[in-house]
Amino acid sequence: MPALSLILLYQLGFVVSLNQLFIRLLSNDTGGYFSKEWVPFEDIFHKLSMLSKADKPYTATALKPCFISQLQNNAGFLVAALKSEGLIKTLSGKSHLLSFEPEHYQS
Repeated sequence: MPALSLILLYQLGFVVSLNQLFIRLLSNDTGGYFSKEWVPFEDIFHKLSMLSKADKPYTATALKPCFISQLQNNAGFLVAALKSEGLIKTLSGKSHLLSFEPEHYQS
């Protein structure tokens, strides 16, 4: 079965006064609804770190609390962006299960 190649645009921003990095989703070519709110990487890293300590794989829905808006595609599109940046990985043979290794993250 061929893999789908879809386009997801996201934006990274750094607020100097807060010394904090943010990410937001901008557009996708699937037509799925999502929020364009800025999400602090600190919140994402904290959630991923907690999940990695549980030593169990998880799905994209685990990242829903990172968003104020609870639109259906937020977490899945965020996972796609984080995967493209190499911050999270899918488990071999389990494309919906994710893992994060905090020691590979550099803030």
